[in-house]
Amino acid sequence: KIPDDVPLEFAAVFGCGALTGQGAVFNVAKPRPGEYVAIFGAGGVGLMALLGAACAGALPIVVDPLPHKRALALELGAVLAIEPAAGEPAAQITEQLGIRGVAFAIEATAVPSVVLQALDALTPDVQDSLRFYGLNPYGLAVDAVHDEAFVTFFLDDSVGVVGLKDADG
Repeated sequence: KIPDDVPLEFAAVFGCGALTGQGAVFNVAKPRPGEYVAIFGAGGVGLMALLGAACAGALPIVVDPLPHKRALALELGAVLAIEPAAGEPAAQITEQLGIRGVAFAIEATAVPSVVLQALDALTPDVQDSLRFYGLNPYGLAVDAVHDEAFVTFFLDDSVGVVGLKDADG
């Protein structure tokens, strides 16, 4: 329990968004310094994943349709902030950074089409790299899985999808 005299703005850091976003980085993805991490969605979970990736020495990229969230992401350490309406995020990443894709993609919107964009952003040779929060592309709600912190789905032999359930990251 957080003591009553702790200001709410400090106590809020311990909410599920912080634990899920940073847990996705530190407990699941575990990026190494210099690796690119694309974060889809700059809400509470996404911004905490951004902070976690930056603390790990990774190079966070944020994809979000809202300009003020992209601006905040850049202030918090994102190396690139992408407007998804300007074109496919994977193509924008390749064009703007000159890389073939990212090592890790963290999907924090629970929008199935965005999950697929996150998959597309991965490098072709990455395995077990999409870390997402919310829905998988096939519509199974992760929180419907009982007593498990994560579920792994294999789309083919090369990409595993790990779904985090709330603050279990």
